[in-house]
Amino acid sequence: MALHARKKLEITVEKRRLQEVIDLLDRDGEVTGYTILRTLGGRGHTGERLPQPYSDVLDTMVVVTIVKAEVAERLLVALAPLIEEIVGIVAVSDVQVMRPGHF
Repeated sequence: MALHARKKLEITVEKRRLQEVIDLLDRDGEVTGYTILRTLGGRGHTGERLPQPYSDVLDTMVVVTIVKAEVAERLLVALAPLIEEIVGIVAVSDVQVMRPGHF
């Protein structure tokens, strides 16, 4: 079975800024899809972050996409200014996929 190298981007942002990330991915003609996950909380350099009982605006979401290396580079350049200005994390991993035409 042949596997094909791709990059996985995991973009964590506050829910109120999620649409900006989605718009950025949708504008790129080579991003074929993404998955959006709601986080349950976490802890980072600014302390603990838990879902708020009164509003979910500050809850965090994770957008996961798998793309070719050159698309990942382009997305990272486009994401950099956004991530500098907001609460956000971008992680990039090397992955292998079975169906290269889907990514």
